[in-house]
Amino acid sequence: MKIKFITLVGAATALAGLAACNSNDPIYPLVPQLTFSRYEFQRTDNGGLIEDSYLLTVEYIDGDGDIGIDNEEDGLPGDTSIKHVLYVDYYEKNQDGRYLKKACALGSDTTTKKYRFPVITPTGNNKAIKGEIQVKVLPCPVPLDTVKTIRFGIYIYDRAAQKSNVTFSPDIAYETQSR
Repeated sequence: MKIKFITLVGAATALAGLAACNSNDPIYPLVPQLTFSRYEFQRTDNGGLIEDSYLLTVEYIDGDGDIGIDNEEDGLPGDTSIKHVLYVDYYEKNQDGRYLKKACALGSDTTTKKYRFPVITPTGNNKAIKGEIQVKVLPCPVPLDTVKTIRFGIYIYDRAAQKSNVTFSPDIAYETQSR
């Protein structure tokens, strides 16, 4: 099943973009920084076929606002081998209490979900931005009546191919439905 990038909330908030830079402008790092904000569990009945998903929200800041990739671009200008800008890893907690990155049993490369979103660099002298990114992801399928503790790890690359920190969701108790 294909997972898609849902939305970039508010596109971005340009800070002091209309005026010349002044000493009150926030100073953000040039490497993007992420903070996990929240998640929402969604269970959808598609004509008898139940689909579980999570809407994950992360907050970002970036001092030069150089995040995103346009559809016509083959890769990032800073490293053309990087074809996506948003990455989501899926983890399950094992019996030892450690999280292990998991590959789902569906499809080919399903360990890391990869997404693209458009360039959102603001105009003006101050390119610093902050905002939220939301993405909808599916958990790996698990046997019926099973409870697993899962979490998601999320990171982005900016246009200069600088990798942000990895931010993690809290522990999520994921319970499948019985039939």
